[in-house]
This record gives sequence, structure tokens and C-alpha cells, in this order.
Amino acid sequence: METCHYCGSYTGDKKIYYKHSMYKKTGTIIPGASYNYTKTEVSVPRCQSCYDKHNKKMFYVEFPIFIISFTGILYFFYNLNNGFKILLLVPSKVLSLIITYILGNLFDAIFTELIFKVKIESDVRKNKKIREYLKQGWKMNKSEIK
Repeated sequence: METCHYCGSYTGDKKIYYKHSMYKKTGTIIPGASYNYTKTEVSVPRCQSCYDKHNKKMFYVEFPIFIISFTGILYFFYNLNNGFKILLLVPSKVLSLIITYILGNLFDAIFTELIFKVKIESDVRKNKKIREYLKQGWKMNKSEIK
């Protein structure tokens, strides 16, 4: 039985493991600009409790940010146009989703580590399996390939 990477407790359900994609350069198309690479997924052990905490960010972080930003943008457009226009719902929603994505990722680290007392989901660099792949020349993301 493996231990959870995030909290250290024992875990048994492989369905809830975090899957992290890693990349390795296999060739060069244009030196310095374009590469061929291969991709693999590494399973990082995670317990049910950490899985639940990682998935709560939608309710505790992203949903409130969306509601506040959507309301604020609608209020801004309402005052800008001297009244409500139904066509403003689409740009308001799009802007709110962009704001939610940016702030959601920023606050995810704060809420997950400080409130839930668990490492953020993507904090896997110290995992044993990940370290083995890194020693073999694999990279954590595509932008590290050079």
C-alpha cells in the first residue's frame, strides 16, 4: 500500500491518484524553436481526504470569485450604458471566467495550504516517482524542454 504524497496517510484507490504529465525531448525540428517530444503520465498517490480537499476549490474559491466578478462587471456595464442591456451578459460572463481562472489559480495555493493544510495538487516535484523521471531527463512541463 502506498502513502499519500500530500499528507502521508495510506491510500489504496488508484482512481483518485493525481496524474501528472511529463515530457521528454525526442528530436529537434528547428534548432532552438521546435522540438519533437514524448509525453507520459505519472500517477502520484493521493488519499480520499486530499482528493476531496483538492476538489473543494471549485466551491470555496472559484465560485465566489466568479459571482463577485460577474456582479461587479454587470454593475460597471450598467452604469457605463445608463441601463441594462441583455447583450452585455456574454462579455460579462467571459470577463468573469477569465478573472476566475487567474484569481482561482492564485488563491488555490493559499486556500489549499493554509485552510485545508494540504499541499497544492500540482506540488509533485518532491514525489519519489517524479524524481526518478527527472533523473532520466524527463521535464515537468513542455516549457522546460530546450
